[in-house]
Amino acid sequence: MGGRHARALRLGAAALGAILALSACRSPSPTERPPQRSVRTDAFALWPEETPTEAAQAARRLAAGRDPWRGDPVATALAFAREVLGWEAAAAGSAREQPGGLTVVEVSREPGGPSVSVRLSRLVADRWWSVYNAWGSPEHDPSVAVRGSRVTVRFAMEDAASALVVVEFGEVRRSAIVRRPGPVRLDLGAVPAEPGFFLVLLRDRAGRVFDAVSSPLAPGPTAAG
Repeated sequence: MGGRHARALRLGAAALGAILALSACRSPSPTERPPQRSVRTDAFALWPEETPTEAAQAARRLAAGRDPWRGDPVATALAFAREVLGWEAAAAGSAREQPGGLTVVEVSREPGGPSVSVRLSRLVADRWWSVYNAWGSPEHDPSVAVRGSRVTVRFAMEDAASALVVVEFGEVRRSAIVRRPGPVRLDLGAVPAEPGFFLVLLRDRAGRVFDAVSSPLAPGPTAAG
């Protein structure tokens, strides 16, 4: 399952365990990517592509027969659960249409285990599915504020032993691992000019994701939640 975001968001248990062992309670870790031309537009999607430009590039690859699972919403939701949430034994229900052109698939970590609602839409050439957001069952909705180059994410830790917070706009990605409640503040280094997303993964003491909240974000100033 190719694509820059599939690689960027893949969180293997061993790799994340090493990160947690080496991290302080709150440890932002900026990672820059080679600059590309920025095109301002509205919020787009969470995964595998987060901008219309990336979606147009993916359309050519998908039209050539790559990643046939993108043609099915349930298969796309399961791929997201495996690649991003680390749920190798994920199970999915049937796809259900929702208002606003979205389709929702309930995905559980394992049969009877914790689950999230994965919302999808045909955002690539009106043919192939993308994950618009994923939402579990947090006690309180998160809030995200983008002011200039600074992003602040607030969310409930629930019973999580740790949480991974990821914010990405185009080629700029910031992340932090937290182990206690409190706002997470990340500096992008520049005002975002491309769409992006935020993603919060809540993990238990064994390092397994049990809940997630996420949303695509528009470029520029944002206040949500």
